[in-house]
Amino acid sequence: MKRLLLAMLLLPGALLRADGAGSTEHPFLLIDRAGLDRLSQSGLPHIKNFCRQVTNQADVLLKQDLSIPEQGGGWYFDLYCANEGAYLQRVAPSRFVCPNEHKTNENKKAEAAWRSTQHDIAAHGAQTLGLAYGLTGKKAYAEKAAWILLKYADLYNGYKRHDRWGRTGFLAFMGGKRYAQALDEAVNLIPCAWSYDLIQPSGVLTPAQAKHVEKDFFEAAVKELQVPTFQQDNNHQTWINAAIASVGFCLGDEALIKESIEGKYGFKYQMNRCVTADGLWHEGTMAYQRYAMEPLVIHARMAAQAGMKLSGDSRLRSLFDGPLIAAFPDGSYPINNDSDPYRLSGMADLYEWAYAVWGDPRYAAVAAQGNRQGWLAFLAGVPELPAGGSPVVTGSRNLPGIGQLFLNGKPGVAAACLMMKYGIHGGDHGHPDKLGIVLQAWGEDRFVDPGRITYSVPEYKSWCKQSVAHNTMVVDQKSQRPAEGRCLWFAEGTGFQAACARVDDAYAGVTMDRMVAFTDRYILDCFRTVSDDAHTYDLSLHVRGGMPATNRFTPCEQGLGRDQGYQHLDNVMRCDGSAVASLTWPVRGQGAITLTAPYGEKEADAWFIGNGIGTHLGDKVPFLIRRKVAKAAVWCAVYELHAPGIGAVKRVTSEGRAEAGQLKVSVHGEGWTDKWTIPWLAVTNAAGGMPVSADLIPGLKVRL
Repeated sequence: MKRLLLAMLLLPGALLRADGAGSTEHPFLLIDRAGLDRLSQSGLPHIKNFCRQVTNQADVLLKQDLSIPEQGGGWYFDLYCANEGAYLQRVAPSRFVCPNEHKTNENKKAEAAWRSTQHDIAAHGAQTLGLAYGLTGKKAYAEKAAWILLKYADLYNGYKRHDRWGRTGFLAFMGGKRYAQALDEAVNLIPCAWSYDLIQPSGVLTPAQAKHVEKDFFEAAVKELQVPTFQQDNNHQTWINAAIASVGFCLGDEALIKESIEGKYGFKYQMNRCVTADGLWHEGTMAYQRYAMEPLVIHARMAAQAGMKLSGDSRLRSLFDGPLIAAFPDGSYPINNDSDPYRLSGMADLYEWAYAVWGDPRYAAVAAQGNRQGWLAFLAGVPELPAGGSPVVTGSRNLPGIGQLFLNGKPGVAAACLMMKYGIHGGDHGHPDKLGIVLQAWGEDRFVDPGRITYSVPEYKSWCKQSVAHNTMVVDQKSQRPAEGRCLWFAEGTGFQAACARVDDAYAGVTMDRMVAFTDRYILDCFRTVSDDAHTYDLSLHVRGGMPATNRFTPCEQGLGRDQGYQHLDNVMRCDGSAVASLTWPVRGQGAITLTAPYGEKEADAWFIGNGIGTHLGDKVPFLIRRKVAKAAVWCAVYELHAPGIGAVKRVTSEGRAEAGQLKVSVHGEGWTDKWTIPWLAVTNAAGGMPVSADLIPGLKVRL
């Protein structure tokens, strides 16, 4: 089938024409015949291994009696036990058992989710079979792939549009037919389109059958994806655009191609709306950045095969630069928003494509962290990856586009990196945690953010989406509303680095400032709240370590609350704020983290300790809440990362009313005293990506 090329009637710079239009006969969608021949004959070990894996998997699929459900599927997360987040085991139709409960229950939602997994097997099986045919010419692979595509052509229009909330028809605007989400509909349309492209030369589809697949499956599916989902500014739309493009390019439909790129919510829209100046996806988690980058890469690859150059968009490339500046030094990422634990190496296949396109050695260094066995790495066709060190930026930096500050150093015996979040909310995947901090030390997150745990458990909403679950301020025991703060200043001087940020719209009538600083001995953390009205302020901290000594604390039988996340705080104990000045959390096999605050100055009315929830339901992490009732208040703390025993800081003192324009803090040790004067003001041109000299911050005085 001949393909049509999109007429280049677009705005200057929107889409660049590549050299040559590529092949005009199937296959061409993601790779052409010449490319398949070159890779199938390659002697490179990673290419040979990938080809072998594809054909082995295809051989299994030939023998497998694939069951394509005659109903649409449900939401994947309904396959997880709501009590503990474990994956449910299907023992019979609609009968599932939670592994740790050993009790079988009827579960229709889980059955619908299970059907989605069967649709996945079929869609990706079609891709595997199509690629196996492309690599070997073995017709049996094409015949089995064709069977899957024809089965969907027979079934698709009979599926009912539905969503994961039980709505159907036009009310299911976020739903689909094969799946309960338009997102999943899109994700699993792309491999089917590619399979069709790969098997076309085999002749296993008659013209009538090919038309059946095109009209009753592909075009019908695209029509479902064109229903507005009201989810345009997130990762869902990137997949929808790529899926529409896959059908458009495959069938030579110029209108679909143009819609996917230049349409109201097409590729260009996504680049303009969802990529920050730092090269970070606006939803604020690296797991979702990777999830958005994959369809963007697929889209760009398809366009390149058609003679178009989406890779000429600098914002697309910036998405590969952003992860290099947003990581902790070890290549892991701070957990925040709807995030799971994630590492840079998880994007190795995407970076191999990026290295093939742009030749940046930093991208090769990331690609080398993977196993080179993904199909995107295969398509990149890079012979060898040059040796290189870690491309992760390790110095202190401010990312004003996304609104994250990183301080990096060795404040004590352990290398550490602290991230403070002050910027954009992150859409539906954002959390109410402005001015929250995450600290990595001794190879783990020590000041812990729970991320999302998993969407299927009630604690996702009742804990993860509540401010008290994060290392930030809670006002009147109510979670923050979506807000966006700003960096006031970012500076460095002899022996220290410091930054200050402000948020004034997380709570009505309350301004919040936070200053964090690294020295060679400790981390200084000062938080200020100012309001015209009295409030109950809770500054929460979740520390991965052992429970601190509790000899000054007494049980708080009534707990701290019944909602807004407070209901999940267990084993709560209380101490009057004037009776405690420090706590130490032992870190097994490493040392300890000690917090020291001003003593006897009513820095807080009360301290509460106990257990909260970490990154999964069984992860009990000690918490500390320092509470004060006032119109305005200041909290100071010094954190030491030290060897087992007693830290070097003996006491901390502070002076200055919260309403004042500055705060004075003194940190005292054996034979030494550090003095800090901290201004609560915005400084023009002092909140960029890199710290400025401390001399340029009016009122900032540090004597170490």
